[in-house]
Amino acid sequence: MKIILKIIRLICLPLKIITNLIYGPTPPPIVGYSWYNRAEYEKILKTAKDEDIISSYTQWKENAEQTISTLRSRGWFVLKVRIKSSELDKWLRHQKLKNLHENRERFIGSKVSKFIGDPVI
Repeated sequence: MKIILKIIRLICLPLKIITNLIYGPTPPPIVGYSWYNRAEYEKILKTAKDEDIISSYTQWKENAEQTISTLRSRGWFVLKVRIKSSELDKWLRHQKLKNLHENRERFIGSKVSKFIGDPVI
């Protein structure tokens, strides 16, 4: 297994060098942003407990695109994290949490952390 990891690191070395040339030795901040299709957003709305949640998918999407654009213009690397309501619900139940904005952010954070730890696409 260690040999395989060394081979993968060697293969990815040119990418690391290019990234360092572009961004310097410190990579840009990475943030995950929840991304829904219309059907999943509507399912999440049904179980959401926030009073100030955006109830229109179109309005949510416009807001999300604007926020992502702003973050990227500041040099942040934004990962759009596709959310399935069933996966979110299962995670919330396991964590014994309600479907609130801050808990959805925790869910996104956990997915981003897993991706950064093992970025298999």
